[in-house]
Amino acid sequence: MPTYTTPGVYFEWRKENPSPLSALRTDIAGFVGVAYRGPIHRAVRIDGPNRFFEFFGPPIDQGYLAGAVEGFFANGGEACWVVRVACAGPGRQAEWSVKAEGPGGGWKRAFTLEAIGPGTWAQDLDIRALPAGEHCFHLSLRFKRGRDTREEFWSNLSTVRWLGSGAQRRSNPAYFARVLNGTREDPFWLHEDEDDSGEDTDRHEYRRTGSRLVRVSRVFDLPAEGWNIRRHKAVFCHTRGTDCLKDLRPEDFYEERPVPGESLGLGQLALVDEVSMVAVPDIMPPIIEEPPGVVNPDPVPCDRLEEPGTSERNLEFPLDPQHLPPPPETRPVFSCVQIKRLQDVVVGHCLVRKDRIAVLDTYPHGANVREAEKWRNRFDSKYAAMYYPWLRVPDPLRSPGSLRTVPPSGHVAGIFARVSLRVGPHSPPANEVLEGVKDLAARVGDSDHGHLNTIGLNVIRAVEGRDIRIAGARTVSSDAGWRYVNVRRLVTMIEETIEEQTQWTCFEPGNDALRHDVDRVLRSFLDDLWQKGFLEGATAEDAYSVQCDATTTTPYDESQGRMICEVGLNPPWPAEFVVVRIGITEGGVEVMETGGSHE
Repeated sequence: MPTYTTPGVYFEWRKENPSPLSALRTDIAGFVGVAYRGPIHRAVRIDGPNRFFEFFGPPIDQGYLAGAVEGFFANGGEACWVVRVACAGPGRQAEWSVKAEGPGGGWKRAFTLEAIGPGTWAQDLDIRALPAGEHCFHLSLRFKRGRDTREEFWSNLSTVRWLGSGAQRRSNPAYFARVLNGTREDPFWLHEDEDDSGEDTDRHEYRRTGSRLVRVSRVFDLPAEGWNIRRHKAVFCHTRGTDCLKDLRPEDFYEERPVPGESLGLGQLALVDEVSMVAVPDIMPPIIEEPPGVVNPDPVPCDRLEEPGTSERNLEFPLDPQHLPPPPETRPVFSCVQIKRLQDVVVGHCLVRKDRIAVLDTYPHGANVREAEKWRNRFDSKYAAMYYPWLRVPDPLRSPGSLRTVPPSGHVAGIFARVSLRVGPHSPPANEVLEGVKDLAARVGDSDHGHLNTIGLNVIRAVEGRDIRIAGARTVSSDAGWRYVNVRRLVTMIEETIEEQTQWTCFEPGNDALRHDVDRVLRSFLDDLWQKGFLEGATAEDAYSVQCDATTTTPYDESQGRMICEVGLNPPWPAEFVVVRIGITEGGVEVMETGGSHE
């Protein structure tokens, strides 16, 4: 089929028989929060808890992100997008100098390694360079913190940059900087003796073929024919990393920048189209709990105190006092007003995108029913749902059996995904067991549950013999037509599918033939959903309606290059009939909701 491409525009000729629409996925979540390590303000697709640990590390006291993502996968999620936030200023990465034998047998700095991302996590990284023959060496990397253990061993790395000479010169594929950085060419900033060579590569970019722990950040001016590492204690740390948490601002969770790729937090998540639900648990203040009955022992006396930060590998090159390990950074606690503002921003993000729903947590974590009701009444949106109370889950940072109180949004997003994958978005994500939850931060009785359900605050309850379950599926909207989460998610899926998969109509003549094609495609799609149980009704006429003719598109609309279709949907009971208005112009497809047909 012929296609044409112009700057910023892609379209194709109208198909004689437009293909049926296929429903988009509704099980992919987006998370924004604080992590142990990993890329900052960049969305990363995660397809399992191990993948999260690989990129972002284990849970930390300063945030809930790791536990929320783990709860998402434990409750049925299969994929999500994660954005790690930190203060907007550049974070400092840990750096190590590697020394080699220079001319005359003296020591000379050979190259510098930097941690894959900012943070104090690199204090737990052990690096050793080992001799391996003429112009070759081995590099051993070992990281261990709790259950997060990673080891890399790079053997026979060559210090010779080029093979051959003159016109026959070619890159050495075994050159250590190219191997560790996972690049075929050297970026311009790598070698001290060159101003510009090779490709302009992001020095912090993650690459599958290189190291996942360090990068070569600078190679110093050493003989081009190669050099040797002849001593075991050749690596020493000269700069410690920082976490960029002590100056964390609310704006770091959402600030938009003129260049989309430079936006912070939610601004990065806005660039990901497949996200269908958003959770930002680290809006809430961190809670550091000690298990009951644990007393910190007195320090054991010793005869000699070693200098902090020294180790077997760097005693020969002791740390300068200014490079001693900094104390762990603590993030600021946001005020009630700031937390409300941040949750409003999350809801507004979903409202602007119109293809996702916000999963909100109540505040504070130990709120009683009255406080939870007061917090719920601060919001009114059909693109958000709120859950109460907080959850008590196993704490991996403390002794076995200890529990930590965490926001429920990550676990609830997993229930959304579980129901979507097993049944579909039309099914209410309620009466589902929350996996990995041992207790609740508060208990809700029957009368309070009924009241909270009426005002649109979804309750999580522990029922005798039935585990801990979600006992509500309502949005925080005051509009009865958008009262239920499943209605919101089903209509969102239908709208997005129609908007994305009918773009071929935008450059077609707005005549009866086009209206007939659009009517047929929409009816085929909706009939398939009705047959699968996504729509309620004994007959197709009861389940949906499509009107795309001269009654919906006026002569004025035609003169403006618009074609208007109206689609009526009957989501599963007890929701009301929902009407969606679709406008097709040369600029694209617009979907407008006109609400329910009755109260």
